[in-house]
Amino acid sequence: MMPSDTEPLPPSHSEISKDHPPHPAPKDAPGHQMDAGSPFFELHKVLAVQAVKHLDILMARVWKTKSLVGSKWSPQLSEAALKAANLEATKAAKREKRRHRRGGTGIKRSFQQTELDLKNRPNMRSLLDAVDLYISHPDESDWWRPIVRNYVNKNTNKVLKEIALRNMSRKARK
Repeated sequence: MMPSDTEPLPPSHSEISKDHPPHPAPKDAPGHQMDAGSPFFELHKVLAVQAVKHLDILMARVWKTKSLVGSKWSPQLSEAALKAANLEATKAAKREKRRHRRGGTGIKRSFQQTELDLKNRPNMRSLLDAVDLYISHPDESDWWRPIVRNYVNKNTNKVLKEIALRNMSRKARK
């Protein structure tokens, strides 16, 4: 049931972000039923939880408070994972700043803080850098790769089956 080389690739980042939890599908819905939800909803959820864990720590530091989600998603990020995520976020922010300066479509921070303000507020800078990371295109970062790889390795048959079903549905629409 492997898709051929000429068929569409697995779901894109925008398709994964739009995937939905289980819900009954209309009986006349084209393609496969969604009673079990999108096969990529669990992947979407794991990616979102990872981003929230990172942002939660950073927001708590900016607001000088404890975690906003508490132990809801245990374990929280380790210090090593937080450091790695912050490093990748810093790279994303620098990339977006360069892109914007060149007149591209980079993210322009249009808030009250000046560079000097942010220099004196490293927690705020870290939070804004993380926002740049999570709203940038997946080709621009690697934070999501181990999560997707792990999901695909654990759900290989399910992923391949759903890709093949989706490809059949796409061919029927042409």
